Amino acid sequence: MAVLAAFSVLLYRATWPLDTHLRLKLFLEIDPFYSLVSMFAARVFVAGLLLSLVTVAASLVFGRVFCGYVCPMGFALDIADRLGGKSLRTRPEKENYERGRGIGVKYWVLGASAAAAVFGFSLVFLADPLSIFTRFAALVAYPFAVLVANAGLTAIRPAADALGFLNLSHAHFIQPVFDANLFTALLFAGLLALNFFAYRAWCRYACPAGAMMGLLGWLAPWRRRVSDACNDCGLCQKRCQMGCIPENARLTRQTECIVCYSCVRVCPTGAVAFGFGPPAARAADDAVSAPPSPLDRKGRRVFIGSLVTGGVAAGILRTGIGHPTGLLDPLPLRHPRLIRPPGALPEPALAAACTRCGECMRACVTNTIQPAWLESGPAGIWTPRLVLRYAGCEQQCNVCGDVCPTGALRPLSMEEKLHVKLGTAYVVKDRCLAWEWDVKCLICDEQCPYNAITMEPLAGHKNTVPYVDEKRCNGCGFCEDKCPVDGDSAIVVDPNGEVRLASGSYVARARELGLSFKAKVKREDRYE
Repeated sequence: MAVLAAFSVLLYRATWPLDTHLRLKLFLEIDPFYSLVSMFAARVFVAGLLLSLVTVAASLVFGRVFCGYVCPMGFALDIADRLGGKSLRTRPEKENYERGRGIGVKYWVLGASAAAAVFGFSLVFLADPLSIFTRFAALVAYPFAVLVANAGLTAIRPAADALGFLNLSHAHFIQPVFDANLFTALLFAGLLALNFFAYRAWCRYACPAGAMMGLLGWLAPWRRRVSDACNDCGLCQKRCQMGCIPENARLTRQTECIVCYSCVRVCPTGAVAFGFGPPAARAADDAVSAPPSPLDRKGRRVFIGSLVTGGVAAGILRTGIGHPTGLLDPLPLRHPRLIRPPGALPEPALAAACTRCGECMRACVTNTIQPAWLESGPAGIWTPRLVLRYAGCEQQCNVCGDVCPTGALRPLSMEEKLHVKLGTAYVVKDRCLAWEWDVKCLICDEQCPYNAITMEPLAGHKNTVPYVDEKRCNGCGFCEDKCPVDGDSAIVVDPNGEVRLASGSYVARARELGLSFKAKVKREDRYE
C-alpha cells in the first residue's frame, strides 16, 4: 500500500511547475527490464536508468523482492483478486497451478523483447508491467479520480456556500481527457482478468520483467528455508501466491518466489522461515527452479522461438505504412497532422526510445499531448502527439522533457524550448471567416505569441485577412486552438518546417535557419 501511495504521489506531482526535489520517473528507472531494453533499442545511454542497478543488486541477494514489494502492477493484481472473490484461500489446490506449468512463457516474452530491440524496436510498451501500469494510471485512473473529486466538490458546494467556505465552494480540478483511454483501460482490465485463471497469472506466466528478476535471483542466498518441524500438511503449497512450492514442500522454485511470506504465515508448526540458507539446501532448490536452458531441448525451443517472434514482430511493426522508420520503409508516409511535442527525437529514434508510459501526457499542463493511434503506423500507437485543436502548447512550460524517462523527449531549458519549431501554421482559406466570408476576425492574430500572423488588406474585401510568416511561427498551435470556426480550425499546424534534433542546440539551429521567435511584450505594443 505504501508503494502504491508513493507511486500515486509521484504521478500526481508530475506536472508544471515541476518539483525538482522529486524523482518523478523513479519507478520506471528502477526496473531493469525497462531500462536495458529501452537503452538497447534506442542505441543510447540514459544515465537515470542506471538506478535499475539497485534493483539488480537487490535481486542478486534477495531474489524477486521487486515483484513482491515494489512493482505496483503486482499490488493491482492482488486488489483485483480480492475484489473478484477469487482469493487463494477459497481456490481448490488444482487451480493453484502449483506444478508451475506454463512459466516458460515469460522467458519467451523476454527473449522476444530482446530480439526486437536488436532491430531497434522496443516492445517495452506491450510487455513491461511498469510501463503498462504507468500508462493506465496516467490516461485512465488519474482522469477518473479527477472526475470523482469534482463530483464530490459539486455535491458539497451548497453546504460550503451556506457555511461561508468560499475557497471550498469555488474549488475545482481541471479535468484531463485522453484519446485511446478506453482501449488502454480494456487492455489493463484484460491483464487483471487473468487472475480468474490463476493468482497473479500475469506475474507468473507472462511478465518478462519477472523473468529477468527470476534469472537474477536464481542463485540468491536469501531464500525460503524449511526445518524438520514440517509435517507435510501442504498448506504452504495451497497458499503460495506464485506456485513456487513443488510436491516436496521443503523445496522452492527460487526463480518464482517473490518473498511474500505467505507460506511463513500459514505454517501451523512454524517450520518455514526466510534467511541465508546453507549451500546444500540451496543446491536442492536450484535443481527444481532452474530456468529454461538453451542447451536442452525445451530451452532451445524457447530460445529460438522467442528470437524469431521478436524479430518478426519488430519487422512487421517497423514496416507498417505511415511509420517513417528511415530503415525498412523506403517510402515513409507522414500523417499531415502528426505534430510531436517539443524536444521529440527524430521519428525513427522516437519510435525506438519511447516506451509509451504516458508520463508526458499526464504532465502536460494544457492536456494537448495525447496518445497517437495509427497516425504514425502500428508501431506508433501510444506515442505522444499534440492535438492543437484541443489546446496549444504552453510556451512557458518545458515539463514534458523533464519527466520522460528515456530521453525520447529531450529535457530542454526554457530558452531551448522557446526555439523549438513544432511545425508551421497555414490558413485554410475556404474555412476562414475573413477570407471566405469577409467577416472581421482577428482572433488568430491576437492569440499568436510571436506575431507570426499579420492582418493585411485584400482586394475586394472590406476587412483584412490573416497571413502567416513561416519564419516567425513555431507551431505552438494557439491560433488553431482558439479559431472560432466550428469543427476543424480555419488555421492549422502541420509538420512542414519542423525542427527535431537528437543532439545540439535548438537556439543555434533556429539562428542557422533564420527563424525568429520573439514574444509580444504587451497588448498595446504588439511588436518587440
